Amino acid sequence: GEKHPSVATRLNNLGGAWKDLGDAKKAIDYFKRALSIDREIYGERHSKVATRLNNLGLAWKDLGDAKKAIDYFKRALSIVEEVYGPKHPNVATTLNNLGLAWHTLGDAKKAIDYYERALSIVEEVYGPKHPNVATTLNNLGGAWKDLGNAKKAIGYFKRALSIDREIYGEKHPSVATRLNNLGLAWKDLGDAKKAIDYYERALSIVEEVYGPKHPNVATTLNNLGLAWHTLGDSKKAIEYFRRSCNIYREFYGDEHAYTRTTKEWVKALEKKKK
Repeated sequence: GEKHPSVATRLNNLGGAWKDLGDAKKAIDYFKRALSIDREIYGERHSKVATRLNNLGLAWKDLGDAKKAIDYFKRALSIVEEVYGPKHPNVATTLNNLGLAWHTLGDAKKAIDYYERALSIVEEVYGPKHPNVATTLNNLGGAWKDLGNAKKAIGYFKRALSIDREIYGEKHPSVATRLNNLGLAWKDLGDAKKAIDYYERALSIVEEVYGPKHPNVATTLNNLGLAWHTLGDSKKAIEYFRRSCNIYREFYGDEHAYTRTTKEWVKALEKKKK
């Protein structure tokens, strides 16, 4: 029948697939149908209902409505805390989701509160050396950076980096992300030279992991361009912006914001040189 747990699971999986394909609107439709079946079968206070609410929150966040996302995450949180108790990975995941949504809304202070609650759970559940711990530390670093405290951010990014290195080895996308974040934080602190050092290490990893023509490579090249520009080396900056622009163009086309921005940098710096 239509009101069977397996139908809800199938609808949820379809929602996930549409979300991954970038169609959050279609995803929401499937998640809502899954939610209404599970509510009817299990009642409101059930882990499956919380999962559907969490998925709806993530899809609304993708659609750019972080406020609506927060509403869904809060409802999910009250269920998972009731079902699992306060110290459970599912509680930590929902707290992290709330942190990310508040962060998106520009409230880094509120985000930090949620990230810290998530961190204390994942450290207790998994121990200090776990990917979920690294992710939460990285989130905390990002929030502190946005609050203007780059020193504190660097502390968190470094802890995330050392965990990821231990788990994955040096040549891994997560390690590259941490190195890039460290570069951004050092640049905020006014040390563009140190930033470049981190970006170059990130670049060698992403080029190896993704190949030379990938958006993640372009982002790192762009960061290098900005740092060299800060140091006043237009020639080097142009070279990095140009390489970045070519990759973005190949991936997203001429009219994409990333392509246009890097192109503008090249133009502006070449004008300055003349």
